[in-house]
Amino acid sequence: MEVQVPNKGVFMGLFDFFNKKNKKEEDNNTLEVSVFAPIEGECVDISNVPDDTFAKKMLGEGVAIIPSKSGEVLSPVDGKIVQLFDTLHAFTIETKEGVDILVHFGMNTVFLKQEGFTKILNEGDEVKAGDAIVSYDLDLIIEKGYNPITAIVVLDSDEYSNVATFTNTKVDKTKEIIRIENK
Repeated sequence: MEVQVPNKGVFMGLFDFFNKKNKKEEDNNTLEVSVFAPIEGECVDISNVPDDTFAKKMLGEGVAIIPSKSGEVLSPVDGKIVQLFDTLHAFTIETKEGVDILVHFGMNTVFLKQEGFTKILNEGDEVKAGDAIVSYDLDLIIEKGYNPITAIVVLDSDEYSNVATFTNTKVDKTKEIIRIENK
């Protein structure tokens, strides 16, 4: 009996995205990546996010930031924007080492359909930590009834020997919030 394998293109997106191995790990098994705050605010434990997908770390280890003012959502690392949701509420950056970082602004903000968000950069763009990707209007988002708590997640964090998080502090783009290591 011959088993038919589906066309790889069908599964390429999510399957490959969530199951790829870290490039740097394959080269020499050492890695150190610092993740910086993409917005200003109070950095808290990810368990404070009122969504089990984040709070129970189903997507990976991370932190959350309660934004303090309107502004820009910045790239937390050097890399490439590999996914920018059409609704502008979330994006993923892949570092040169192959680490994928998800930034998800607010809870259920997908339903705003871009209202309160303005695109600055595009999917596929190369970025440096601190580059603005999307701007947001915090007052409008809160006025519309959405919780602006922002999750920053290391996708496939179980692939790394250590994912340290730094919480319970005020943060801005100069503050390291996560350190990823393979030693």
